[in-house]
Order: sequence, then C-alpha cells, then structure tokens
Amino acid sequence: MSTIGRERAPVDFSSGAQPTVQWFKSIAVLVEVNGAGDDFTVPADALASFVGRYDIWYKDVVGAASGRRLHLLYHREVSLVGEVPIECASSIVKVGLASRAAGMGFSVTVELRRALEHQAAFEALLRSRVVRSMGIHHREDAVRPPDDDARRLIERTVESGVEIGMIGPVHYFRSIGVLSSGVLNAGNVTVHPRSGAGERAGSGGDGASEACFSRFRIWIDTDGSLYPCLGLRGIASGRLGSVHEPPGNTVLGGRPTVLDLGRLARVGPAVSPSTTGLSPCDRHRLEISGAVET
Repeated sequence: MSTIGRERAPVDFSSGAQPTVQWFKSIAVLVEVNGAGDDFTVPADALASFVGRYDIWYKDVVGAASGRRLHLLYHREVSLVGEVPIECASSIVKVGLASRAAGMGFSVTVELRRALEHQAAFEALLRSRVVRSMGIHHREDAVRPPDDDARRLIERTVESGVEIGMIGPVHYFRSIGVLSSGVLNAGNVTVHPRSGAGERAGSGGDGASEACFSRFRIWIDTDGSLYPCLGLRGIASGRLGSVHEPPGNTVLGGRPTVLDLGRLARVGPAVSPSTTGLSPCDRHRLEISGAVET
C-alpha cells in the first residue's frame, strides 16, 4: 500500500552519538543566471544569508556551539555545482565569502570554454582567493577551445593556489599538454576521466540499495528549494524547505515529512523490486513522487 501523503514523525536530528544532521553539514548549490544576466536566479545575497544562518543553526543543533561534537565541523563545504556562470564572478565571490566566514570550504565547477569566454571574470574570481578547489570541465562533445589558451588557463588556476580537478577525457588533457606541465606537476591536481555528456547522479542499473549518506547534503535548487540529494530534485515530497525561510522552519528543523531521512542516510531507500532495470535511486524517485505504489 502506498505511504505517499502520510507524514512520518519528525526526525530528532540532535540525539545520539551520530546525529542525522551530520549528513547535511555541507551545501551544494545549483545556479543559473537571472534574466538580467547580472546575478543568479536565487540572488547571491540570499544564498550568502542562508549559508550564515544555516551555519549558526547547524552548530547549535549538533552541540558544537557549546563545545561538543566539534568533529562534526570538519570537512564542511559549500559547492557551486553544474556549469557555474563564471560571468557572475561577483555573485560567486559573495557566496564564497559567506562560506569562508562560516569556516567552510568553497568550491566551484566551471566549464573550460565558458571560463575562456569570460576570462576577465575568471581572473577576478582567482584574485578574490575565496575558492579552495575548482573542477574544470571539458565535455567531449563541446567545441574545442584553442589548446594554448586552455592550457594557460589551467596553469594559471594552479599557480593561484587553487586545488583543481580536471573533469573530462584524459586524451584531451594530454593533447593540450597539461599532463606533462611542470606547473601542474608541482600543484595539487586530480584528473577525473569522463567520456560522454550523458552521465548523471543516481544511475547505475538495477542492484541493492545503498546507504544515502555519501550523497546527502543540502542541495539548493535554482528556485531556492532545498532537497536532501540531487535525485529528489523537483519532487514535492522530497523538498525540505527553502533558502528564504529559517532552517528551523524546514524539515531539518522538525517539519514533518514522508522521508525517513535517518533511515535513508544509514540504509538507503526501501524500494520495490525492479522489473525495468532502474537503479534504486530512480525507483525511489518514482515511488515518493506517487508514480508507483510502495
């Protein structure tokens, strides 16, 4: 029988040696440019405000504000994910400064060609020194930028002290000379091989459910909605709240939800057997959306 629409009891996020809220200590932000082209669809000021308010709430809930569970403050990060509109460098810096003020790392992922098209904005972002790590992405199906320009931009990023991950086909990065670059070999660089543009989170064929903790964080959608993972984006039942309300008024603050966040973090989704080859993540999305009965 379907459980969709039936509210579960609120999760106690602060109890126990391993409070559930620990899986939401980091924030991932999906950003896109607004109609005027000068900010994000969720303004950078609103995102920066949320980061600050969430940091205060998180430290209070886990006990870090009173000196307890300080280990839950380690490795927290705010990430701008997807192909970040580098032309909005001032907006990126605002979010980065708020992250730094909260003691959180700050990372962005940029598309290589877009960074070259807006190189002045990219240089301004590097000069701000708010970015701790950066993913530089080149899709195999993208128009190839001039090799020398691409290599110099990557080297300039490393020289500025940013840890980088090069995302894309290894043969491309080899062909532009960065894999043999002395600048990169002296820096902190990771290569994330990818071939093709169709990869997405949550796929992986049929198989057993896995704990969701590695995918859980606060995901902020381009309209300001909050979700526990990327796979539930756009599903009303998976929405935790909004950046425009206090964290204490969201699901994380105790608002009832059909999601058993504690169980999902530790065990994974309890989904019906698949006859279609869908992954557990995809089946979970369908089931909580009401498309199929649990």
